[in-house]
Amino acid sequence: MSKAPTPEPAKRPPNDRGQGRKPIPPEERAVNKSIRLKPAHWGMYDELGGLDWLRPALEAAHKRMKRSDP
Repeated sequence: MSKAPTPEPAKRPPNDRGQGRKPIPPEERAVNKSIRLKPAHWGMYDELGGLDWLRPALEAAHKRMKRSDP
């Protein structure tokens, strides 16, 4: 009884060559949080454009707050 030779695993290059996706800086990473809204409010949120509407709305509100601060 002879054993069949086992195939060698595929060789991979080392991880230190700058391969793969570059990490996102911590200040640019998205953070998951949740909010509770009534179904009617979720409908409004969706009609307004969801996240595509929310991000610019937050930025605009933040700029208005900064201008009104003494």
